Amino acid sequence: MKILFVGNQNSGKTTLFNILSGSSAQTGNRAGVTVAQKCAHLSANPPTFGNKKPIKLFSRRNKKSKVDEAWQITDLPGTYSLTPASCEEQITVDRLNAKDYDLIVNVIDGTALEKGLNLSLQLTKLGKPLVLAINFQDELSRRGVTVNVGVIEKLLGSPTILISSATGHGLNQLYKTITSGKINAPPARAFDSADERFRFIDQLIPLATTTRKIKSKKRPFDLDVILLNKYLAIPSFFAIVFLFFHISLGGVGAFLSNALSEAVTNFAGAVGAFLDRNNVSPVASMLVTSAMIGGVGSVAAFTPQLFIMFLLLDALESTGYMTRVAFIFDGFFSKLGLSGKSIVPFIVGCGCTVPAVYSARTLENEYQKTITSILCPFVPCSAKLPVIALFIGKFFPGNAALVAILLYLFAVLLIMANAILLRALLRPKPSIFLYELTPYRLPIPSQVLSSSLKKTAGYVKRVGGTVLLSSVAVWFLATFTPTLAVAETIKESTLAALGSALSPVLYPVLGTKSWSATVCALQGVISKEQIVSSMSVISSLESVSNPFDCSAFSFFTKSTAISYLAFNLFSPPCVSALAALRGEIGIKNAMLAASFHLTQALFISTTLRLILSAL
Repeated sequence: MKILFVGNQNSGKTTLFNILSGSSAQTGNRAGVTVAQKCAHLSANPPTFGNKKPIKLFSRRNKKSKVDEAWQITDLPGTYSLTPASCEEQITVDRLNAKDYDLIVNVIDGTALEKGLNLSLQLTKLGKPLVLAINFQDELSRRGVTVNVGVIEKLLGSPTILISSATGHGLNQLYKTITSGKINAPPARAFDSADERFRFIDQLIPLATTTRKIKSKKRPFDLDVILLNKYLAIPSFFAIVFLFFHISLGGVGAFLSNALSEAVTNFAGAVGAFLDRNNVSPVASMLVTSAMIGGVGSVAAFTPQLFIMFLLLDALESTGYMTRVAFIFDGFFSKLGLSGKSIVPFIVGCGCTVPAVYSARTLENEYQKTITSILCPFVPCSAKLPVIALFIGKFFPGNAALVAILLYLFAVLLIMANAILLRALLRPKPSIFLYELTPYRLPIPSQVLSSSLKKTAGYVKRVGGTVLLSSVAVWFLATFTPTLAVAETIKESTLAALGSALSPVLYPVLGTKSWSATVCALQGVISKEQIVSSMSVISSLESVSNPFDCSAFSFFTKSTAISYLAFNLFSPPCVSALAALRGEIGIKNAMLAASFHLTQALFISTTLRLILSAL
């Protein structure tokens, strides 16, 4: 049994999909969160959904929660009609027209019934069984709106259920309806035009809804008075960003990361002592303590900071503020040849460049889509956050949040400058900005936590996979000479020989030929957090816990630290991001983008070093 979840953008499809399948697909209170098909299986034993208690997400990996392989459910990107207006809407329409499914669950935003029912009427023409799930019952109740689902069910000929993904209202009934196997295709309604559909809907809504007067309450403060104010909007945005960095990189995040780093160091020492007592070879002991525990642990130590950042960003996205940010920046971005929608991929890029590139699909203008995809890697992603934290923690310990936000501001200025340059060279046609300003909603804690944990788990998975293998490779090359003899000093190692051969490339950036900094930057091609791991492995071979205390990295000053940091932040992204670019804008444009990033990274970092050294 194949079931498709279809609905307007921001109707709550993905939240419902997560609840019924135990998945943790990305959600957000904005249009365009889902840009590709997501498949899972319906849970065979879902929790009992209450009407008041918040829903608790269940994991497919939980032994007590099983999935029924016979019920495959697919979450499709949001669409307003069966006439696609964007790339992600085309995905939905193509899948619907393929008719390789058995049931459609049409999720409708109950606070915007007209738009939702317009799509529902079009879906009846497909000749497939259809269930209507009218979402946000809790919001309708607060507004005093009652929906008579019986009227809608009678007029459209499809089972209609009023639900709330936030409170669980109606989800038991929806689950039983979906799994009943007794749903027939509704009669297709013939309308000559969209105007006829909307006239029908305009007659239907008064019959199906009633509004009661709500007891007068103190009118809630309108946040948009501040957040959309022409003088306060942008300062408010940067104040929020600064607060996020202060919490994650400084304060709580720094405390937890330092504690975890100390625990890793103590654990490595204990393991090393145990291996020494049991007469294990010093080389093997160093492999375990320096490469495996030290290399992986140095990157894993930043997990608390990343988790806090993910948690704050996901909570903010769930409120609906991101649509305001797009609106705020549209006037300015349009002068750069971009769209206000472009801000969303840039903000998503703070987490990871790969989904940021994919989210650029929501841009209808092909030029804007391509340029936004190319500029996304300039945003420092979560993999670069450990590099930022390591360097500013050493050279700017008292101003970590301020320096971090300055780096991000510099990234924003760089994006703007490149957008202006590309607009002047390519002269794109102007486009119209059309973006739904979603209502403010309180985040669903379980959804926010689930999404943040998933992203953090992805980071930990990279640490346990790619970073571990790369750390072992760096240790091996740093321990043995080209003839496979154990190097008496690290300068005699294979790694030093390779780094020395490539060091002239980074000479303008560092003002010196450093084999160690060169090989660490090269590791960043695989994964940016690997830079931190490689520095840790190299320093551990000198029995030093802090990379900047070893001879290989002792040359760093504030000016060279900033220039080296800038090079790694703005150089070509990791291989996964390059693969995403290739898939979205083609291999030729992806290669041009990589060359574009490398050239600018060398120029910017060199210029920064020269300016800061002269001050």
